[in-house]
Amino acid sequence: MGALDISTDGICNNNCRFCQSRGIVNLSFQRIREILEASLVSNDEAIISGSMIREDFLSILSLARSLGYKKIQVRSNGRMFSSRLFCAEVIKAGATRFIVSIHGANEAQHDYLTRSSGSFRQSVIGVQNLKAIRALVGVETMVVRENVRDLEMVAKLVAKLGADSHEFKLYRQQSSLSGIEADPVIASHFLGLAFRIAGSKCVITGGQGGNPNGYP
Repeated sequence: MGALDISTDGICNNNCRFCQSRGIVNLSFQRIREILEASLVSNDEAIISGSMIREDFLSILSLARSLGYKKIQVRSNGRMFSSRLFCAEVIKAGATRFIVSIHGANEAQHDYLTRSSGSFRQSVIGVQNLKAIRALVGVETMVVRENVRDLEMVAKLVAKLGADSHEFKLYRQQSSLSGIEADPVIASHFLGLAFRIAGSKCVITGGQGGNPNGYP
């Protein structure tokens, strides 16, 4: 069986300089239900990306669980997980794994990239809170010009947080965001240093965002 990757909306409490989710259609709860139901034939895992600040977020997780999805992964910037109560509510609703975005080695770098003051602190606390209740937590880092030389430090931070995996996503240039991408040669060198830290937990992928057009 496979995994359904669904982006529920383009709403976000960050404003990342490299955002690839702008333009994603905000799906209604009914449309999400239709997608989840139609995909059960070939998928037993739902990977849900989108805003945790939408009022029906917990209902979406509960719906996926009630339909029979055995694994429910939540991908987000993790800021809402700075609330321990919210962590418990999300797990109770059905989430079984989490991917949290951390793009900088420190507060100044991360908050610059997200253009959201306090986002680094909340995301880091979010990972800590999830790990404190023994949840499976991965971290993803978008590799761009501004952080490429600090990937080793990012990897050390993520390892210290106890993340179960660390995905480095190479940003792919979009015409409207020219100049943000990292030089491939430089990226290769510093990803090598990061790999020495992350080891078998490290994954390197392209940086495409969610696919809002691939649903049944």
